[in-house]
Amino acid sequence: MTHRGAARRFTAAVLLAAAAFGCGAQSDGAPSDPTPLDPSASRGGDANDPAGAAGAAGGSGQSMVTGNPDPTDPSSLFNVCPSPIGEPSDLAATPRADANLEFLALVVEPDRAVASQANYDRVVADVAAIRALVPELASIEFRPFHDGRDVRVSFNEAGMEALNQNAFAGWFCLNEALGARVGSVVDVFPTYAPLVTLRGVHNMPHVKWLYEQLPGIGIGGAEITEGRSPGPTWCVARDGSEYEYVLDWARGSCSTGCREHDAHHFSTRAAGEVTPLEVWRSAEDELPPDWFTRLCP
Repeated sequence: MTHRGAARRFTAAVLLAAAAFGCGAQSDGAPSDPTPLDPSASRGGDANDPAGAAGAAGGSGQSMVTGNPDPTDPSSLFNVCPSPIGEPSDLAATPRADANLEFLALVVEPDRAVASQANYDRVVADVAAIRALVPELASIEFRPFHDGRDVRVSFNEAGMEALNQNAFAGWFCLNEALGARVGSVVDVFPTYAPLVTLRGVHNMPHVKWLYEQLPGIGIGGAEITEGRSPGPTWCVARDGSEYEYVLDWARGSCSTGCREHDAHHFSTRAAGEVTPLEVWRSAEDELPPDWFTRLCP
């Protein structure tokens, strides 16, 4: 089959409802019984460690399968939903009432596609208490490291063929679980890559890893946009039940990296129970303290 012939039918197939492909979807938009792929089988690394599996892939974006598995075979990897996607209740909850703090909560849950409800509730309570202590800085919001919703996925010929045969259940199952909408397509041979936009706030590095578990993914892999603009922001870290925060009023030539900082350090051992710690003002002490460089790398 030629690339162009496959491409013409691909667009129509990719926009079909996931339910038509028997993904076992529930009303909350999550797969009922996804079968996990085993990244270690072809990529190396620990299948239970997303960072390890992705690292073993070397960031190449290459498909995890070799050859052309038959997508019409029920045992084919094309019919397997990637895992772990997340708790159905958490997937259904996003976007939450405060999307900005949902982004902040994701910082301490890097191996989740979406923030857990308990962690989100904890961050919301802690931030409210901190803002009450420093009302002059209460308007500062977190600056996310990614947009939380867009990923462009490149397909190889095998993946396009599976879609053309309406036999790529894993693709539709993942899209459905993440509340995905398939949009614009880059179609410049040999690249064929639809833009997938997710519902709500997602941890895009983990989402990228999930899509790259699918077979039929081309050399471009799954692409996301990372990086944030400098300026006033929050930093957070977690050690068990203890959370640490930095509220940083950064300013002064921020287009090139912010020269001035008033950074306030806090910790909490329970939701909303804030202990004020150190304050670093760059005008008084040019070198940042260890806690600032640790929490705000």
